[in-house]
Amino acid sequence: MIGGSPEQVERQIEDWAQQAEQKAQRYQQMSAAVSAVSATESSPDGVVKVTVNASGAMSALELTDRIREQSGSAVAAQIMACVQRAQAKLAGQVAAAMQATIGDEQSTIDTVVSGYEQRFPEPVSPATSTSPGYKRIGELEDDTPPPPVERRQPQRRPRDEDDDFDGGSYLR
Repeated sequence: MIGGSPEQVERQIEDWAQQAEQKAQRYQQMSAAVSAVSATESSPDGVVKVTVNASGAMSALELTDRIREQSGSAVAAQIMACVQRAQAKLAGQVAAAMQATIGDEQSTIDTVVSGYEQRFPEPVSPATSTSPGYKRIGELEDDTPPPPVERRQPQRRPRDEDDDFDGGSYLR
């Protein structure tokens, strides 16, 4: 709270201004450190290597010549798995970068890291993705077509006996 002599008030305002400037510098450093974060993951066989930037977007993709030995769907699955694992690493790296720059602002760190954890959760292991009841796109439960849908014809209205047209054309 501001109070005291004019000199004390001036000193308090200068202290606040200096603290605000220091905090702004720390947040700029934090922003630069978080922007520089990246994560890299490789496939178990080393054929695919993916790097993602701080926003989770793929920034590098490396494929070895052994990629030709695999089907397109297998390569796509490996790339996506590497991207997901790399993205899941971002929360920890962002937390470390923020702790190094604004470590005394734990609530801010927790909020940002929580956002990363929600956007980039740990990937689901392949064992659970093939569990019963889980279907991949393009998989068929069985080859028998569904039974045809019975379609009913709309019923005609009964003819009104007292109309003037008695079934004939009135255009002659």
